[in-house]
Amino acid sequence: MISPTSSAEFPGDRASRVASLRARAEDVFGDPETAWKWLNRPNRALAQKTPLEMIDTDTGFQSVLTILGRLEHGVYS
Repeated sequence: MISPTSSAEFPGDRASRVASLRARAEDVFGDPETAWKWLNRPNRALAQKTPLEMIDTDTGFQSVLTILGRLEHGVYS
């Protein structure tokens, strides 16, 4: 069985994911401060975890990107 890759194994990967999500959130929210607050706030769609807590696995990272895409298109979850 293949387990999800953890970015804890690759510290540079985590930094890259943070930078990528921050840029994507800034695009969605239109403001760096609002984006950073959103990334650090518990999210109901993520079982009350913050988006930044979710980026250590590929699945978690993709979940956060999906939520940002929904927000961008007005589909609130």
